[in-house]
Amino acid sequence: MEDSRPSTAGPFDKAVAGALRAATAQRFMTQTEVAEKTGISIRTLARYYKGTSPLPIGKLVDIAQALGMPASEIVEAAQAIARQAQEDGGR
Repeated sequence: MEDSRPSTAGPFDKAVAGALRAATAQRFMTQTEVAEKTGISIRTLARYYKGTSPLPIGKLVDIAQALGMPASEIVEAAQAIARQAQEDGGR
């Protein structure tokens, strides 16, 4: 069932989205393939990949498994992206 609540996505959600896009591209996969492997609708998955919806931890684990990687790698990559964005914004 789709969640119809308004988005409360924030800056870290954008960083997670960037990490997801990079991990997916590095594995030569598409969002459609990830959606099929996880059972997450392509519409919902697209919101996670754009950073317009917060990504629940359970869904992060599902996506990471579909990508063949630990969820912690996505989180670490997102943290690095967020730090870089913060540094770039402070200049």
